[in-house]
Formats: sequence, structure tokens, C-alpha cells
Amino acid sequence: MGADAGAKTWRDGLLKVTTKDRDCQRLLDALYVEELFGAPNGPRAMSALDAAGSDAQLRYQIAAHPPADVDRTLAWLKSLPRRCGQFTATTTRGVVQGIQVSDMPLPPVGDARQALRVTMAGETEEGELTYLTVDVAAVRVDAETITLTNAGLDEVYAEVTQQAVRLGAQRLTEIRKQGRAQI
Repeated sequence: MGADAGAKTWRDGLLKVTTKDRDCQRLLDALYVEELFGAPNGPRAMSALDAAGSDAQLRYQIAAHPPADVDRTLAWLKSLPRRCGQFTATTTRGVVQGIQVSDMPLPPVGDARQALRVTMAGETEEGELTYLTVDVAAVRVDAETITLTNAGLDEVYAEVTQQAVRLGAQRLTEIRKQGRAQI
């Protein structure tokens, strides 16, 4: 799975995995489908940025969800480093991946927030070492939720995830204030 394989290949080859623990499986499933909060209550805006010539992808979503549901999911995410700190999962081709889940700090933006860094290490069928890093972050700003994933087989910089979340939450807060001022 070299750099020319792209995000689709690592998504299908490394994120389509199974494990016995329900919470850990729920996390893996959410990472694969990029849906932490279920169907939104209204419109959704989504953008995906693929780094040309590499396997990196940053995916950014804004959608309306009930704040209480979002807060429950954020609390669940916060519990995952303790519940799923280190475990193994098996790909659809029978390859075992070692997975580590750790907390990732976010800037103090929005009404509630949580982020995780998920790293997966294993081998391809050809015996090549693979190392996938997925940062997943969520911030609730009133009834809107920003969900961001920053992932790739090469270096994934936490600063990029943190900055994207900070800028997005600030902009969403500004837009919400402008909307109220016009009413």
C-alpha cells in the first residue's frame, strides 16, 4: 500500500476490521464510515482534501445533531483510551492489526469537544509493514457539530487537526452570531 494507492485503499484495506470488544468495534466502524453521530437533523456540509501524490486525507463535516446526543457520543469517545487503549483487530483478509487509541488535546473552542488519535500497525499480505494514523475530532457549537478526520500512512500532524478544529469552530461561532444579529 504505497503512497500511490491513496486513501481509498488504506480505508478498505486497514479500516475494514473486526474485533471482539463492542466499544472498540463501534469506534472502528465509525472511523470506516466517517459517521460518529448518525444521520443529521438537517443539511450537512462535507469536504474531503486528498494530498496529491500521497495517501493522506483530511475530511471535514458540519451537521446539525441534537446537543444531548452529541454530548453522549463525546463522553463515549472520551472513555475509549481507557476502554480500548490497546487491542487487536483483523482485516477482511485475515491480517491482524495492533491498534492503539489515545486522547488528543484540542483547543478550548465550541461548547463541547473531544479528539482521539488511533494508530494501527500491522503487515500487508506481502509482508510490508503498515502504519496508519487517524486523528478524529468533534466539536459541538450549539446545535451544529464539526467532525474532522485527518489520516494517512505517513506522518499525521496533530497540529493540523487542532488548527482545523479551532478555525472551524471560530468561523461557525461567527456565522451563528451574524445570523442572530440579522433577525
